[in-house]
Amino acid sequence: MLNPSNHVLFAVIDNKKEQEHFLEALSAIRIKAQVRFISSHEQLINLLSSNADEGSEKYLEPNLILLVAELNNLASIDLIKKLKSLDKAKKIPLIIVSKDHNDSQLRSAYRLGAASVIKHPSHFESMLKILQVLDEYWFNTVKLPVAQ
Repeated sequence: MLNPSNHVLFAVIDNKKEQEHFLEALSAIRIKAQVRFISSHEQLINLLSSNADEGSEKYLEPNLILLVAELNNLASIDLIKKLKSLDKAKKIPLIIVSKDHNDSQLRSAYRLGAASVIKHPSHFESMLKILQVLDEYWFNTVKLPVAQ
């Protein structure tokens, strides 16, 4: 976790090297949220399902979910469906970062409940700019649902 804030960001990134890049960028911009990296789609679903151990000190309900996923992969679309079918996840804005997708896949992501889809940055400087905008918008401008 990067910041002792009231905001909690779940960053769902299954690639360890990519997690490191995001962590470096999030640290550099001093994001105004506690960040928890989630390593797999299954872990995310388990944490947000009714089976999650809410009494545990380790469990923090997110205010925002950042999902790095390829929308051209049917498994990613299925994950969005499953995620947005969970009561806890329905109210949590979902930001998707995707390298490859077509217009149909983009429409599907929004129809299923994505708050926004961001083109995956190809350079670290681009990632910094995108995450600065994300931080300013979601953690300074928008009134997010309170984590419970």
